[in-house]
Amino acid sequence: MLFGYSAQEVMGQPMLMLVPADRVEEERSVLGQIAFGTPIIHFETVRLRKDGSRIDISQTMSPIRDSSGKIIGASSIARDITERKRAEDAVRRTEELYRRAIMAANAVPYQNDYATSSFAFMGEAIQQLTGYSSKEMTPRLWEELAEETIMRGEAAGLKREEAIRRARLGHFKHWQSDCVITMRGGQKRWVADSSIEITDGQGHITGSIGILLDITERKRTEEALRESERLLRLVMDLVPHFIFAKDAEGRHLFANRACAEANGLTPEEMVGRTDRDLVADRDQAEAFIRDDQEVITSGQPKSIPEEPMTDVTGQTRYLQTIKFPFVGPGTGAPAILGVAVDITERKRASEEIRQLNAELEERVVERTAQLEAANKELEAFCYSVSHDLRGPLRGIGGYARILHEDFREKLNDEGKRVLGVIQSETQRMGRLIDELLSFSRLGRQAMKSSPLDLTALSESVFQELTGRSSDPAPQIKLNPLPPASGDEGLIRQVFVNLLSNAIKFSRHRKPAEIEIGARSDVEYHTYFVKDNGVGFDPKYSDKLFGVFQRLHRHDEFEGTGVGLALVQRIIHRHGGHVWAESRLNEGATFFFTLPKQNE
Repeated sequence: MLFGYSAQEVMGQPMLMLVPADRVEEERSVLGQIAFGTPIIHFETVRLRKDGSRIDISQTMSPIRDSSGKIIGASSIARDITERKRAEDAVRRTEELYRRAIMAANAVPYQNDYATSSFAFMGEAIQQLTGYSSKEMTPRLWEELAEETIMRGEAAGLKREEAIRRARLGHFKHWQSDCVITMRGGQKRWVADSSIEITDGQGHITGSIGILLDITERKRTEEALRESERLLRLVMDLVPHFIFAKDAEGRHLFANRACAEANGLTPEEMVGRTDRDLVADRDQAEAFIRDDQEVITSGQPKSIPEEPMTDVTGQTRYLQTIKFPFVGPGTGAPAILGVAVDITERKRASEEIRQLNAELEERVVERTAQLEAANKELEAFCYSVSHDLRGPLRGIGGYARILHEDFREKLNDEGKRVLGVIQSETQRMGRLIDELLSFSRLGRQAMKSSPLDLTALSESVFQELTGRSSDPAPQIKLNPLPPASGDEGLIRQVFVNLLSNAIKFSRHRKPAEIEIGARSDVEYHTYFVKDNGVGFDPKYSDKLFGVFQRLHRHDEFEGTGVGLALVQRIIHRHGGHVWAESRLNEGATFFFTLPKQNE
């Protein structure tokens, strides 16, 4: 029945009919031993059944002898061990899988025998982990290597020695720890130790079995992650804006320091609170929650340019907020991430600016009215100067001319001198009135801007001025001037006044020298007129461009004190500025600028 044959079917047949082809040589070797009288006990092999299937058997064979002791055959007892073999193979496969899994995990299995204070078993990988072989490793050496132990599981919070003591007393069966060990050579590594207490047949704890796992890289990764989270939290806490995260129920998952402090809380106290807890105005709170739900439902970010928020203290802020949908960390549930900028001060400043602009507009209207009144007064003054002052001045000039023509011979030398002074001063007064009128009209005169060739313009003015005088013309150095744009008549007046001064104040120099030149930067052309005349004390340079300001006596150099004031006003109207540099008896240089944009 074992092999599927009946007794009649196997009687007289060779034994090899039950032996698979790959086991024939093995079977002949066994029969050879029987032939020499050696019994075979519990020989495990494979046999063929009638249906061709293979079964595992345990076979015992003994030689059969006749009366003379000669071996004439063999007796055999076979037992089916197929199921046992399958079970053993399953166990071996499982053990191999466990072994490979442990090796793949870089784990070290061990068994600790408390009775002998030694390791009954220690995986070979302990050498890679510690630098010590499995034969060298003892519980005592392990304790010497281990430091900075953190107990976990049932033993969490205990010191290592206390955890071991309690485990041996049976307080808990399974305990875990993470510890830093010092390898042979001094290198530090993190090791996770997970063990289970084992007992004998009477229930006495005799030792433990466990696994040591190198978790150095995991610890490094965890530390890097903690550091990254710490830096991220630090950055978010340094940001003055409100950063927050809320779940689908509106509960805060996170809030940075600015957001928490605005609500009078710490970031930790914000967790779990909703807008209903934080916002005094119920309508505002519900509006915030509706916005959150809209973002979660739509899956699209939402931007709120301006929204008021009244906190529990009654203070109202204005926020500019944007909310993004995202997946809650650890839960996978929908949530929102928001950033809100407190624009309260900006809004307040904007309102103040609006009020200031309104006030400024009122002031502009008032100032315009005042300027219009002042202009009318100026026009009246100019009219008075041109008519009321010129009339008496013409009378004085006329009578002086009569005296000169009809009574000059009757005057003595002092009378003639006095008459000359009257005529000279009358003429000077006339020039002063003319220049004063020009100065007052300049502010109201419309400008006609056009491209200007300043090289040709300055040369023309110089020739015109020197052609009027009987004095020798000064030496002129005219450098090429960059073209500009402006009112030709007014710019001509600038060169007339500056060159007139240069000629006047250098006429006593031998030789008199004048230079006209320019330089340019990104925004301006800077022109200059330089002479080698008497110059002036630089401490009085701020008075040069005032009306009627003179640095020399009239009997030294003629003039009205209005020319440079005219120059300044013309240049200012063209968007430039004017200044002078000088030292006494070292000449003077007058500069003025014209903006390039006017080109």
